[in-house]
Amino acid sequence: MNDLQEQLSFLLHEALKEELSSCVGYLYHNRLLSNSDNFTQYLSEELLEHADEEYEHYKEILELTKSLDLSIEIPSMNEVFFQLKNYDDETVIQFNLDKERDAVDRYNAILSLVSKTSYEGAELVKKVILPIRNKEMEHVEDLENIRSNYEKSAKGLDTPKDESFISCFLEDTHSCSITGTFTTCNTDCKNCDIYKNSFIRK
Repeated sequence: MNDLQEQLSFLLHEALKEELSSCVGYLYHNRLLSNSDNFTQYLSEELLEHADEEYEHYKEILELTKSLDLSIEIPSMNEVFFQLKNYDDETVIQFNLDKERDAVDRYNAILSLVSKTSYEGAELVKKVILPIRNKEMEHVEDLENIRSNYEKSAKGLDTPKDESFISCFLEDTHSCSITGTFTTCNTDCKNCDIYKNSFIRK
């Protein structure tokens, strides 16, 4: 593996990790919503839509690494799971906005890397990464609009009563596994109703 491939492998591994982290984060933050006012409903819809799109990005990048025959270790949940110290609206919105801006920078770095060389896989990288970068730019705009609306009318994120739903991601690869193929949450999980109509189900 040459220097360019090593750099690209590192950047794509980071991209996989962050897309997975963002997907889990959006689902987690949606779980914190407690009120049913118009703003909360609007925010919930945006969070779930972003989660769906981040997982699609994860799958697209994973396929790209296979097509390029790059040796990349699939990120584990130990790498991507995080927890906010505060659960207020402003913190959650800003946290996700910062992650989306970082994603745009990351994809710009990948595009810049392959554009400066004669790497034979450059066109494939551009074909996959450019639309993802553009979608992340849309996410930034979405979250900036959400933050603007929050300043006017937001109410709604609360510390969760419990975090047992996290076990769906961390404890059992058979229940809502996010380390590979998504599956239906284990029926023993009392929070399964969160996922019944989501993209997680096959």
